[in-house]
Amino acid sequence: MYRLSLFTTLFVVGVLSLAGCSSAEKSEIPTEENNEVHHDGMQKTSTLEKSQNTPLEPYNPLEVMYVAMGPADSIAVISLSDHKLVDLLPAGNNPHGIAVTPDGRFAFTTSTKMGEGEMLMEHSHGGDMGHMMSVGSNEITVTDVLQREVVEKIDVGGGSHHMAITPDGQFVLATVPSRSGIAVVDVDQLKVESFIETGSIPNYVAVDSQGERAYVSNKGDDSIAVIDLATLKRTAVISSPTRPDHIAISPDGLSIYVTNAGSDNVSVLKKDSTTVERTIAVGDVPHGAAISRDGKKLYVSNSEDKTVSVVDAVNSSVIQTIDIGEEVEHVSVSPDGQSVYVNSERAGVITLIDIQTNTAQKIIEIGKEPHQTSFP
Repeated sequence: MYRLSLFTTLFVVGVLSLAGCSSAEKSEIPTEENNEVHHDGMQKTSTLEKSQNTPLEPYNPLEVMYVAMGPADSIAVISLSDHKLVDLLPAGNNPHGIAVTPDGRFAFTTSTKMGEGEMLMEHSHGGDMGHMMSVGSNEITVTDVLQREVVEKIDVGGGSHHMAITPDGQFVLATVPSRSGIAVVDVDQLKVESFIETGSIPNYVAVDSQGERAYVSNKGDDSIAVIDLATLKRTAVISSPTRPDHIAISPDGLSIYVTNAGSDNVSVLKKDSTTVERTIAVGDVPHGAAISRDGKKLYVSNSEDKTVSVVDAVNSSVIQTIDIGEEVEHVSVSPDGQSVYVNSERAGVITLIDIQTNTAQKIIEIGKEPHQTSFP
């Protein structure tokens, strides 16, 4: 078996070099020379076709973000310095969730399926349902970022949707909707260490920065499962408003925020509580959520409104609504805390929001469909 412990090489800037292009596979790649201004004044990076077989530019694997690209069966790699797409890495069938190891060496991706008890592809917008019926597998895929190749596939017994990695890089957790739980994968051994039942149709999983607990939203029974990461046991199930979706956790691990797509609000939970403390009304069909690095602001994407709600996390109130202009889903905050990234699956773009001014600054075109994002 391929063991991650065999690969401990330290990365340096420029470890991946730009090589010659071949004509094998084509993907839409932004180039710096082709920038234009969007209708609302935001900078927009336009696209050209380039080969997927080699990196487009040298990059440090620790200074990029990785995006699961759904039907493209790939991982987009975007530079955090200039927000250019610098690489497309191979992944498994229809990757939706992604988690990258802390050293930036390996990327784990889920495979979302259609079928009874699965996530039913409710987040996909390809339009060709005949194609959608054929995508997805029961495997989590492991991609070696340095070698740019798939090195392992791990059977989890059903389609998987979102994932998270523990801060120490020991475990990757992936929701498996048809099995009503999460698969816990040992990163070093590349095998399923444990399977934990969480509830009906688990959707999203998030891990606190202390590495103590994981939280799982169960769309099938409107609940949040709490997992003790020391014992890998479910310790509580908390009732939630309808259709709980994505989860964000405050940096101190004391506050947990859950978007509720069916009730247009966000649940606020406290670490040691077994009930929802309060809810915050946001926009129409809230989907993604991410919290600022200082824990003061929560960003929530409202998929039907095509907006992002900026929530004062201290006072639990919406202080601003940002118009994106495209349907919005996954949300993430950059490691330096300066930017918020909002993915639009149908449009195939990521909108960059300046966290100081709460204004949309730039559009990054990467093609359909950008899903979950991960940083080393």
